[in-house]
Amino acid sequence: MTKRIVFSSGVGKIEREDLPKVLAKRIGLPYIIFKWQDIVEDSSDKLLDRHTSYGSWLNRILKSFIYDFIYDETSYNINKKEIQYKISQELSNISEDEDIIIIAHSWGCVLFYDYLNEIGDPRVKQFFTFGCPLPLSKGEKYQELKGIEWINYWEANDPIAHQLFRKGIEDRRHISKNIFKRWNPLAHISYLTSRTLAKKVKKDITHEKK
Repeated sequence: MTKRIVFSSGVGKIEREDLPKVLAKRIGLPYIIFKWQDIVEDSSDKLLDRHTSYGSWLNRILKSFIYDFIYDETSYNINKKEIQYKISQELSNISEDEDIIIIAHSWGCVLFYDYLNEIGDPRVKQFFTFGCPLPLSKGEKYQELKGIEWINYWEANDPIAHQLFRKGIEDRRHISKNIFKRWNPLAHISYLTSRTLAKKVKKDITHEKK
């Protein structure tokens, strides 16, 4: 049985560009990148530009991170059915004899969690989440996914997401190398640029001994 990786990232401008490709190529297995941001990005970007264009430079940076997350959630909820339909279409193009591995970052974790929890696909065997904001978006209303190995990598300096604290979900700490030891908003995208993490995920997928 061959394996096919499906990558998904968040809506943020940095997250949705070429960073998922960097991680995918480092893992070195067949992959596709699920692009859903075109459904929401126009309205989200306009709101972000409008409301983060004034104030001090620090204020603009902080607002960009906060507003970016809020607009992700708002845009996703408005367009959820269309996004789930697009996921179904994308997965239907994958051969029936391939196992599917989902690797999701940021808001990509939420949309694939909802899809697997509400619709599902028996070919999905593993679910990897990085910078997963489920606790922020759902509070306590999320759970493990039956029959799917779920590994959640979290970074202590990530201002958006940390551990999931659920039986059936394996939380693993990822330590990014950055110049800010105590606080670094860029830690939220450090997962996508980490060579070490790519090697760990590949071993998790192939079940090689660590």
